[in-house]
Amino acid sequence: MFSSYKRLILYFFIFINFGILDCIEQKALWVTPWDMTSSEMIDRVVENAYSWGITDLLVEVRYRGDALYIPNKRVKTYRNNEPISYLIEGKQIDPLEEFIAKAKKKNIKVHAWVTVLVITPRDLSNVCSSHLYYQNPDWLTYNNLDERITHLKFEGAYLDPGLYEVRNYLVNVFSDIVSNYNIDGLHLDYIRYPNSNYGYNPISIKRYDDLLRIIKDIDFVEWKEKQITSLISQINQSVKRIKPKLILSAAVMPDIDYAVVKYSQNWFDWLNQNIIDKVYLMAYQTDDYALSSTMNKIPDKYNDKIVVGLRAWSDNNNYSVNEIVSKINIITDKQVNNQYNGISFFSYGGIIQRNYQSALLSLNVLQENYQEETNSLDLFFLERFMPLEINQYIKTKIYSIGNQWYLSITNLSHFQGSWKLYDDADKLITEGLLDKTVLNFVLPEFLFTKDRLILTYNLNEKDYKKVINLNELSSLYKN
Repeated sequence: MFSSYKRLILYFFIFINFGILDCIEQKALWVTPWDMTSSEMIDRVVENAYSWGITDLLVEVRYRGDALYIPNKRVKTYRNNEPISYLIEGKQIDPLEEFIAKAKKKNIKVHAWVTVLVITPRDLSNVCSSHLYYQNPDWLTYNNLDERITHLKFEGAYLDPGLYEVRNYLVNVFSDIVSNYNIDGLHLDYIRYPNSNYGYNPISIKRYDDLLRIIKDIDFVEWKEKQITSLISQINQSVKRIKPKLILSAAVMPDIDYAVVKYSQNWFDWLNQNIIDKVYLMAYQTDDYALSSTMNKIPDKYNDKIVVGLRAWSDNNNYSVNEIVSKINIITDKQVNNQYNGISFFSYGGIIQRNYQSALLSLNVLQENYQEETNSLDLFFLERFMPLEINQYIKTKIYSIGNQWYLSITNLSHFQGSWKLYDDADKLITEGLLDKTVLNFVLPEFLFTKDRLILTYNLNEKDYKKVINLNELSSLYKN
């Protein structure tokens, strides 16, 4: 296996000789509960995500204070009495477990997407009597007129994060998910107040008044902001103690001023304090200029922790594939000097409904194997005499999962083509077409008895050849 020093040198040569190619690390997709209510639906989501080159699936397993998973499934350390969602009630299915089992076979990360403070839909007909909304109505937030929020307001009724009981309850629920499921990330949504007029639960007001006796110069607006930040900090401490490498992310309003003033959602502060690993900007503008203006307000220092969420749905069918592609180009154009961490699309259902698949395929991200035991060797390093022209169009790598090795080919161009793999005696091993999906071919063990393999491409009616020196790879294979 390569040492860290040798791998660093390898990456250095790739950087010097070929520049930055596809700096985006994530190509993510939000999946709502309505697309995961059966095993067959989950199969389709995973297969489609794989064919679109998706690296991360954010699957919504807590919609409105309910569960599309099994609470306290094995480990019962963290109390979690949330009811099973009516969408899967009575079905022999655990959507989160199935996504983990199926997506990870495709090398796709799975994040448990949870709504945090909004706990009901607007329609209560499917909310059971044991639901938090009925069991703890005193935990709901109030407005500045001393009116308790109702389910008919906004997206539904919201909890008030100024209550210790609310924060402890939510930390337990999310810690239960992390302790029972082998997820790669926990994705927080609706981690905010419904608007600036809310946050006035009587218990919150008392807590604020008590604080004023000690600290005289803190206003209520600042205090509310600290309640959201404190909740995230508590979640971070608990889930990272269970799984230190878990990716904790949050969906946020992209304009920081708007996010802070209206929703008490200071995600700049979250990143500065390192209590959140990544933020997903809900940059759902349909206008390109509006998107560019929003992105230009964000300091470059945050870019590597930002995933830009783009609109991939349409309510009136007036939003085209080309408009999505245009927004992808706006985000990726910034990558020359300031790399965003990735792009995410909302949502899977919207893409299927409006046939936006080709827009996703226009964004090429070479999928890295994220499992720690995986070795990877970029063939650009092995074959630096390849014409630079083809290196801009084709990415080729060999990687392993356990003891199995794979050849991966990604077409970054707009051209159609073909590829063939020969052994050192010019015997054809396999061949295929080049399209915009990542192709993964299992390398049989007998090939590693050869000195080299020859990979040929025909792209845009031009022929190219890449020689793979297997002597370079044999040491990795044997280890």
